[in-house]
Amino acid sequence: MSIAGSSRPASGAEHLISHQLDRSAPGRALHGHQVGVASIMTEYLHSGENGEWSAIRDALAALDAPTTAAELGLDDAELIAALTSAHEIRDRYTILQGGINEAAAIEVATATGVIDG
Repeated sequence: MSIAGSSRPASGAEHLISHQLDRSAPGRALHGHQVGVASIMTEYLHSGENGEWSAIRDALAALDAPTTAAELGLDDAELIAALTSAHEIRDRYTILQGGINEAAAIEVATATGVIDG
């Protein structure tokens, strides 16, 4: 970030999701925990069902870090709402550019086990 002169290099879609959760469900979970769970889903969006998202989930689980909405103290609807609106927080090019609709958000969150679906 020092080289770039801004937080852009460290503020991808997973951080936007976390910031949206901070707005809609303040104080439920730590920023880093929210980013971790969001990283599972954004990696799925980047690489699909055969990508490295499960390695991220497994690494977080090995550290006893949250890997689900419930472990963040969120219900499924709160997570889906944050995922579908996170692109509105900042004008940054991320995998969420232009938004993700509710059906796609549910598919991603369910496929990764972040919500039960």
